[in-house]
Amino acid sequence: MAPAKSDWLLGIAKFIIGFIRVMLVIALVALGIALGAIVVGYPKVVAEIARVDAPAISYWAIIAMLGLGATLIVLWERFLKLLRQIVGTVDSGDPFDPDNARRLQQMGWISLAVMAVAVPAGGLATWLSNVFEDADVHVSVDSGGGGLVLTLTLFILARVFRHGAQMREELEGTV
Repeated sequence: MAPAKSDWLLGIAKFIIGFIRVMLVIALVALGIALGAIVVGYPKVVAEIARVDAPAISYWAIIAMLGLGATLIVLWERFLKLLRQIVGTVDSGDPFDPDNARRLQQMGWISLAVMAVAVPAGGLATWLSNVFEDADVHVSVDSGGGGLVLTLTLFILARVFRHGAQMREELEGTV
């Protein structure tokens, strides 16, 4: 297909997606540094946990929280990479590229994985904020169902795009 004239909205979307992806990489590096500091500083961290009368398992809960956070960042980065690829095909004038159906389906699975990781992360964050009462920790777990609606929408759009790609192939075959 012939490339479509570039749309300002697609340009903004590309910029925002790129910016968020860069921020996610920076956040992942920061989590890695924090994890390294906690592991290297094990004696000091354990001593501080004991000083505030927190359970000893808090150390491992913090490690788990960093791991869950890193997992969420990696999942969101992959989601945005797929979204950027879809935006690219739309910008080039080929939105019903057969790969877009696969990308949308992968994005649906990723959003489902994000919800699965967010549940224990939210519970762990709530527990940690209760253990370290003086810490300035704010926990928010989305239970409004928006994630489920997004997941369903992505799976349905994947089928729509798959059907659109098939229709395009059939149309090209009849000409």
